[in-house]
Amino acid sequence: MIRQNTASALVRACALPLLAGVLCGFSPAVFAADKAINCERTINPAELLTCAQKDLNSNQKKLDALMKRGEKQIPASALPLFRAAQTTWMAYRDAECAWNALDLDNGSTIELSRLTCMSDLTASRIDELEASIGGP
Repeated sequence: MIRQNTASALVRACALPLLAGVLCGFSPAVFAADKAINCERTINPAELLTCAQKDLNSNQKKLDALMKRGEKQIPASALPLFRAAQTTWMAYRDAECAWNALDLDNGSTIELSRLTCMSDLTASRIDELEASIGGP
C-alpha cells in the first residue's frame, strides 16, 4: 500500500512530462520521439499524453507572445491591472482543470484531461486577448 504522502508526491511528479515518463510508466522514448506521433490518429495513452502536453506548450507559447505584445501596446498606467488579470486567470485555469480532472473515474486519464483542459482554456484566453488588444 502506498502512503498518502508518497501518492501525492507521485501525482505532483506526474505533472512534469519527462518525469512522468519515468514515474508513471511511459516510455521516455515517447517524449523524445514525439515528432513521429500522429496526434490525430493515436489511441496510445502515453502518446495522447505527449500530444496534449505538446498542444498546451504550443498554446502557452502563443499566449506568452501575446502578453508581451499586449504589454507594449497597453498604457503604462494599465499594465499592473493587465498583469494581475493574467496572473489571476492562470491560477483559475490551473485550479479549474485540476478540479475537472478529479471528476474522472479512471485515474489513468486524469493527467490527459487536465492537460487538454488547460490547452483549451489557454486557446480561449488567446482569443479573448486578441479581441481586446488586437488580432494575431
